[in-house]
Amino acid sequence: MMTPTIVRPSTQHKGSLDILNNIELGIVRQFPFSSSLQRMSVVIRRLGAKNFDLYVKGSPEMITSLSKPETIPQNFHQVLQSYTQHGYRVIALASKQLSSKLNYVKIQRINRQELVQNEELVSDIILRALDLITIAIPPALPAALAVGIVFSQRRLKVKDVYCISPRGINVCGTINAVCFDKTGTITEDGLDMHGVVEVKNSKFSPILRDTTHLHNGDLLFGMACCHSHTNASLVSLWFACMDWDKLKIEFLL
Repeated sequence: MMTPTIVRPSTQHKGSLDILNNIELGIVRQFPFSSSLQRMSVVIRRLGAKNFDLYVKGSPEMITSLSKPETIPQNFHQVLQSYTQHGYRVIALASKQLSSKLNYVKIQRINRQELVQNEELVSDIILRALDLITIAIPPALPAALAVGIVFSQRRLKVKDVYCISPRGINVCGTINAVCFDKTGTITEDGLDMHGVVEVKNSKFSPILRDTTHLHNGDLLFGMACCHSHTNASLVSLWFACMDWDKLKIEFLL
């Protein structure tokens, strides 16, 4: 008897009616996000399905390296660059139906590398654009501060002012500073969902802003399941925007 997390459309769902046709997705196995692998994975089983499905979410570069070349749109990198240049954070999602030889016990014992090893992910690479708010500590900030301190020391030395703690220079005296950044990155402290771009027949579809109107398919199921969850509480911006329910019930697979 197992207790996986179950996700399904809310009874108050605002989307199309066909999405409510007995959809229940059981999150059977989750591999948390790994910064070294640049991805996270989940294995799910849809109510009534005979096979398990694998969903992998991560950086576009990593997901494309795991996917079949013929499923990747020819203008993939151009579209990706167009989003990143406008300050959006892009996440890719890919899916694969697992072999029928994999039962529940084997799924619990297998490692994440074995799931994708020698088997490229199938189709449906999905781009999700999020408003890029800010980076807590820009990589170049320490170097810029160090350079500023060096120049400040030289100017103070000309005035016969010697400082025994160089780090205190930038907090002394009167400083006039002007900060420039993209709109919203300074005044806001959260992430906003911009939309999703689905791949159909190796071509990008128009961006979809209202995710409650997604049709049944890998994009919908991946958004519902492929994210972090702790103590059966799903934590994800793209799950929240779908207007789905989450629950934990006991059932035997």
